Amino acid sequence: MEAKVRIEGISSQGEIHAPAVISDLSLGGARLSTPVELQLDQEVRLIPFASMETDHPLNKSLTFVVVW
Repeated sequence: MEAKVRIEGISSQGEIHAPAVISDLSLGGARLSTPVELQLDQEVRLIPFASMETDHPLNKSLTFVVVW
């Protein structure tokens, strides 16, 4: 499974608003491909591109923690 998402969060460089691709989604986690440099233990919010409009039913963020 692969889906386009956007990342929102805060890094050492400031706020993050960037595109990404999430894949290999499983109970153990997911693989995130993005040009943004993420730090170990950093918390990031992922939002499906389909939910970019605030009234969209999928307008929810999923919170992940960087582990690798």
